[in-house]
Amino acid sequence: MELLPFSLAELCGREALTPDSFMTPGPHVLHDPGLDLTETLFTGFFPRIHDRGLEAPVWLDGYVRTYIERDVHQVAGIGDMDPDGHPKSPTCGHLKIPHPASLIFQ
Repeated sequence: MELLPFSLAELCGREALTPDSFMTPGPHVLHDPGLDLTETLFTGFFPRIHDRGLEAPVWLDGYVRTYIERDVHQVAGIGDMDPDGHPKSPTCGHLKIPHPASLIFQ
């Protein structure tokens, strides 16, 4: 299942225009959505932000950390991260062997 962000019509609480809407003759009136363009662009269209009235920057930061960083780690083959967000390095006795990927995440 693919979940898409809200459309502008959904955020405004009106029906979306479809390609068929433009096939019928007559004027097509687009009503002012009643939204601030700058705020809408910086808030985004993610349903969770609007459904729960969340602060967009905080939610988006969590989204990036949860999904994007996880995917990057999987693709790069990086294992667990330490509390500072650096790849954990294997140890040999008391010596810590640096992980080559740790240079990327400094």
